[in-house]
Amino acid sequence: MMQSFGGPWTLLKLEILEKYLNFYINALKNKKFKLCYIDAFAGSGNVDVKGIGTIPGSAVRVIDYPFDKYIFIEKDIEYAKRLEEMINKKNSKKNVEIKIGDCNRLLETSNSISWYQNYWRGIIFLDPYAMNLNWASLEAIAQTKAFDIWYLFPLCKRQRKVRKNGSAN
Repeated sequence: MMQSFGGPWTLLKLEILEKYLNFYINALKNKKFKLCYIDAFAGSGNVDVKGIGTIPGSAVRVIDYPFDKYIFIEKDIEYAKRLEEMINKKNSKKNVEIKIGDCNRLLETSNSISWYQNYWRGIIFLDPYAMNLNWASLEAIAQTKAFDIWYLFPLCKRQRKVRKNGSAN
């Protein structure tokens, strides 16, 4: 089972993410922080990009970066199983946690952990397929004071929800 979506912009998005990961790791490598990466829409590991073919997705690519903890959230059980298989093939010695469920429910509890006080810093990558991220999730993440948020907002989905007179539904 593989996800099929995106286009040439998908490659650009992943390239920019990897450049940021390099900068982030280098900026914090000599600090006393433990580093965490969270992907809230982790997917199945590979993406079948129209006109390009199969490429590794963000969750598989980030395993090559030296984070102390990786948390991947995926709603689809089959996608989560496939992702786990790919990560285990790539490197099973990393501290990886794959959570199955609605990312909103899981992210809204992110502030229940003392991330900042326990010297954790990290990146949360939010690349939803549609308008399925709640504002309360972003508020909970912000309260941790420990994470940079990468939210790739699906603007085309928002435009579909705006009426012809310009007001939202």
